[in-house]
Amino acid sequence: MTGASFTFNHPQNAEPADDLTAAYRWSTDLVIYQASGATDGDGTRVDFVAQQDSPTPGITTVTATVTGTAVDALFLRVEVSRN
Repeated sequence: MTGASFTFNHPQNAEPADDLTAAYRWSTDLVIYQASGATDGDGTRVDFVAQQDSPTPGITTVTATVTGTAVDALFLRVEVSRN
């Protein structure tokens, strides 16, 4: 996959804790996860754009865009950390 975008939705917490930060990460091997906008050693890059309360309140829509070197598989996860 390269030069492609895909979209997914997930529920969001209406009142998340103030000291939490969430980030979308991607991997081609389930071992090394990259941040949004990072390019891996093979030249693949994935950018995430999240829209809260879209298409309805309580739902987040995320678009992931893949550029650079084509990949056979792409894995995504959400990491939540305490500030």
